[in-house]
Amino acid sequence: MSSVSVAFRYLLSLSFGLTGGAVFYLLGLPLPWMLGAMLLTLICSVSGLPLASPKSARPAMSAIIGVVLGTYFQPELFANVGEWLFSISALFVFIALAGGIGVSYFHFVGRMDWKTAYFAGMPGGLIEMVLAADANGADSRKVALVHSTRIFLTVMMLPPLVTWMEGAAGPASARPMMPVTLESVLLVACWPLAAPCSGACCITARYLMGPMLLCAVLNLSGVLHDHARRRCWSGAAQVVIGTVIGCRFIGVDWRHVIGVVS
Repeated sequence: MSSVSVAFRYLLSLSFGLTGGAVFYLLGLPLPWMLGAMLLTLICSVSGLPLASPKSARPAMSAIIGVVLGTYFQPELFANVGEWLFSISALFVFIALAGGIGVSYFHFVGRMDWKTAYFAGMPGGLIEMVLAADANGADSRKVALVHSTRIFLTVMMLPPLVTWMEGAAGPASARPMMPVTLESVLLVACWPLAAPCSGACCITARYLMGPMLLCAVLNLSGVLHDHARRRCWSGAAQVVIGTVIGCRFIGVDWRHVIGVVS
């Protein structure tokens, strides 16, 4: 296959991913840029369209997601941590029970291997669980399908109900372009600096965890404050990651996809 043909397949895949994300965003669906990109690319993949997975861009996109997650660690987050002890304790109990039931179900009933069953059954964010599953040798395709189905069955049922009860809210208005600041430069520098170091320290999912930990340290130390750009970066990264996941179903039969979801 020529380099021109491969480049065309990459662009076609990303075009479908961006289109799916935009449609989900306009419909007001949760996690639109990743779920939309993944769903439309998945449909195109199993339908036999000439797609190719832009895997080379995934480490950078994973690092961006890590940086975005790191920006949520604020000094104020730990100001009232003493008041959360009961809630945190109850949360640990819930995670242990829900995770144990979920992992056991996917292993014994869903016939998944233990690694895949763990990342599919444990409570967690879609992006984080898929990236962690991929880094630890689990079947990230099954993990993505399971958590996507969970989101569709739970989260997607709530926004229409809330909107109906409280009144419709229009889409977010466009934000003006913002000047480049020192803080934005530091945010961008987090992933190329942290990823190699985390790999040397044998941290799993280094492209996600390394930048997240470094950005969290910079936030908690008060070095970073400006996080207005994280939504734009996160959306772009989610499109690429969703496209990569969707392209993993190239050559997969529809019955396999339906079997995992059901």
